[in-house]
Amino acid sequence: MRSKGSGSNCGVCAATVAVKSANSEARALWATSMQRWIDHIAAVIEVERAAGAAPVTLPAVELSTSLNLLNEAVMTASFAGHQPALPDHRVLDNLVHIWTTSIYGDTP
Repeated sequence: MRSKGSGSNCGVCAATVAVKSANSEARALWATSMQRWIDHIAAVIEVERAAGAAPVTLPAVELSTSLNLLNEAVMTASFAGHQPALPDHRVLDNLVHIWTTSIYGDTP
């Protein structure tokens, strides 16, 4: 059974979604912040690939973009109380699994 959001996370998430929907400056600020995360993670993926720790699969920027947008969607749904959504206490485990297997391949 799903919880209704985790207190302050729920309020912050709902407010962020509302501001992004209504305010073009907030959307632009969010997009800039997301692009920084995407660029950073793409660079980390490339370093891991160069070190032989991660296989070369999808282009790093595309993989990073997908993973970061996935984070946003899953956390927004769970923490803002949308349906369907994961229970709050399962969000991190699920996202870590998806990120790890997407970047490094199968896990033991």
